[in-house]
Amino acid sequence: MALTLTEYESLRDELIRARLNPHARMSDGVKQIVSKNDGDINRAIAWVDAEIAGLKGEKRVPRKRHYVTRTGW
Repeated sequence: MALTLTEYESLRDELIRARLNPHARMSDGVKQIVSKNDGDINRAIAWVDAEIAGLKGEKRVPRKRHYVTRTGW
């Protein structure tokens, strides 16, 4: 069952509100998210944002990771 754009947006709003309660439980009827820390919530928000962007037909922006290493002299 695919969710609609408004359902994804309301799920995103719930996730943002869940940042205030670190042990929140949320469900969209299919999946249940139990957050343990901000990392869990941030990953869920990123996933929902990607789904919203896909439904809106927006181009996905690739994420780049930059690693800084220290070299000894």
